[in-house]
Amino acid sequence: MSKYIDNVVFEEEFQGDKVRAVFRPLSFEDALTIEDIEVKPASEDPADRRAAQSRENIEVARTMAKFLPGYCVSFEGLVDASGKTLTIQEVCQVAFFSRLIVAMGRVLARAAYPENP
Repeated sequence: MSKYIDNVVFEEEFQGDKVRAVFRPLSFEDALTIEDIEVKPASEDPADRRAAQSRENIEVARTMAKFLPGYCVSFEGLVDASGKTLTIQEVCQVAFFSRLIVAMGRVLARAAYPENP
């Protein structure tokens, strides 16, 4: 039996809100685009490694902010300080949510490929 799933579910707490999003699987082309994001450190120095990881996260966030709205089937649970429910489109336009964008993107990217046996 295939391990293919036609809906990728993301559930995580973000600043006290229980965020739940359902995504369609990534296209082959978009999965390759994300897979190609890699920022190599200038040296083995821990500071360089952290800086490279930070730059890589920025690139992942930038790319996923473009991709996520098009793959999102449903998004719920995130409310701003005034009580307004936020949409995936709003989340993907605001830097404040970059860590959430990266987290959702990584779940979606991992689901794009079957696990190695």
